[in-house]
Amino acid sequence: MPETNNLFNKGRKGSKLGKISSMPGKQTGPQPRGNGLDRDTTIDFVIDYSASMHDILGAVYLTCHDIMDYAQSGNARVQFGLTFFGSRPEPFEASWNKQFFAETAADIEEKMLAALVGGGAKSGDEAIGTAVKASLEKMKAAGVPAGNRVLVLFTDSALRNDKVMAGIKHLDLPARAALFFVSAYDRNFGYDLPLVDAEGRPSRIKTTHVFDIRDIVSERQMKTAAEDGESYRQLTANQIMLAMQ
Repeated sequence: MPETNNLFNKGRKGSKLGKISSMPGKQTGPQPRGNGLDRDTTIDFVIDYSASMHDILGAVYLTCHDIMDYAQSGNARVQFGLTFFGSRPEPFEASWNKQFFAETAADIEEKMLAALVGGGAKSGDEAIGTAVKASLEKMKAAGVPAGNRVLVLFTDSALRNDKVMAGIKHLDLPARAALFFVSAYDRNFGYDLPLVDAEGRPSRIKTTHVFDIRDIVSERQMKTAAEDGESYRQLTANQIMLAMQ
């Protein structure tokens, strides 16, 4: 049965993994180098909320927290969206007043906290490609220029047999950047998404940035230690920020 995301709510009260003493704009840990995004950007978080993600969703949430904090620390206009999958047969979009996106990070965090965790496909193969396609279609339908679109995916499910994902490269759904946090098994899989530069021109040199989803758990644990006075090298965080440019 689906359950409310108690892991995140516990984190707000100070659990080790989900320690959030401040919201975006008031981050206490070490900051990545740079001054935020320098171009208008729409970031859509595509998040797997199936039962197998329960133990790491706290780290996923806090990674999104850091991304939003960084993205809005520059001079550009940045807005955020959500596409969930795993706990329902088809991906669904979180929206506000019939709008596709929100510029306030707190609105996004509220929807993340309220989302249901549980369920998923019996085979363990979630509708990842369908969710990614829905996210790209959503940004296009909202009139977001291709050079402003950034997709950030979090899943521990298998991608290799996803026929929809394999076919996305043939669709007119380009984005400026795509960041995939996936299982170690899928890190070397070829994610051939249509990517463009900031002006919307097709780019042959840009690739999807792929991370091991378990790395963000260790990154979060190290950051929590840093907030308690220990040293911390924010390698993955810096890579994430560079990937969104």
